[in-house]
Amino acid sequence: MGTGNGLETICGIEYPNDETMISTTLDTYIDSQPFSIYYMTVSGHSGYYPNTAFVSEHLDKVLEVTRNKYQGVTNYYLCYQMELEEGVYGNTVNYVEDLYGHTIMTQPDQDHNSLIIWSGCLEKGKQYEDLQCEIDTPVYSLDDLPTLSNLFGFKYDSRLLVGRDVFSNQTPFVVWNNYSWLSEKGYYSNSTGEFFANEGIEVDDEYISKMCQLAQNKVNFSKQIVETNYYGYLFGEDDVIDSTSLWEEKYNSAKKKKAK
Repeated sequence: MGTGNGLETICGIEYPNDETMISTTLDTYIDSQPFSIYYMTVSGHSGYYPNTAFVSEHLDKVLEVTRNKYQGVTNYYLCYQMELEEGVYGNTVNYVEDLYGHTIMTQPDQDHNSLIIWSGCLEKGKQYEDLQCEIDTPVYSLDDLPTLSNLFGFKYDSRLLVGRDVFSNQTPFVVWNNYSWLSEKGYYSNSTGEFFANEGIEVDDEYISKMCQLAQNKVNFSKQIVETNYYGYLFGEDDVIDSTSLWEEKYNSAKKKKAK
């Protein structure tokens, strides 16, 4: 559900800010706990201008937190992102991933991005401080599902997923669909056949060959899952959730509540 598909009807405006979007749609899922909900932020989109409601409302807080470390458009950008923070539900695990990478048009820099996993409990005392950490190894979107599955204690077969739990001791490994790859040791470009080692790292041809084979296996494995509908065969078609019908039902229910 989004703008053009019902969101503007529920919120009453075409492009609601994040706080309005989240608070207005909360009734469509909050009573169905546990729930999993996906939002694409609206407020955080560019451009970022000084004379806006977002900046007027949040600039003082941004400057207080950043201690005037940034200037101009960077501060305005942070003000826009504050709208998302205002709408976040504290008693929930929030998984925030950036949609875009850098404007540099070469791999892997163009895809360098950020990921935040946050819950309000992380700020509720020193007993949770050990849960606050930063992952500095290569991570990509296919790591999302196994990471969250382990965080929530879900039982699953890790052999059926290409990604890894980023908090585990599995070897960090990022693969592009053109068979290029990134590890803790460096980046391999399949288009040129070159390996760019990280500073202070040396690898032999055997390592590169082994990782290239691993990249091919992961990409081909993923293709086969889609082409053969392997998950449908493995788990049964009846276990596949029709998310479109589910959201239509919740959307219509929310409209009826709003009309009353």
